[in-house]
Amino acid sequence: MAPSELPSEPEVGICEFLSPEVPGFSGRFKDRWNDFHVHEVDASGTVLHLSELITPGAVAAELKHAAEERREARSGLGPTFAFEEAAEAELCEALGKDPLAELLGFLRKQRPSGRAAAAAAAAVAAAA
Repeated sequence: MAPSELPSEPEVGICEFLSPEVPGFSGRFKDRWNDFHVHEVDASGTVLHLSELITPGAVAAELKHAAEERREARSGLGPTFAFEEAAEAELCEALGKDPLAELLGFLRKQRPSGRAAAAAAAAVAAAA
């Protein structure tokens, strides 16, 4: 970028200086992305160091893992869904009997996905 094309200080949010009475200077100072090395410091003054580089592949793997966990969680839903006894008692205390019944009805109407859907359908057919 040519010096005439550079944004002015106010355009980039610089509106005050530590010592306004000291005259400034011009020139190129840290204008490439790799000129900026950030050192994070926690509240106690300890310098933090990068311990993990998050790559697009790592993000994709994390998203895939999260999707698998959601699928697994949904696999228990459907017509045969039931709360564990302790969870049901806690939910009944927190929500009340009628809202808990509504929640249970909602969860039983959900359709499990994949293999769990086939297993739920088989269980319903066997029960009928």
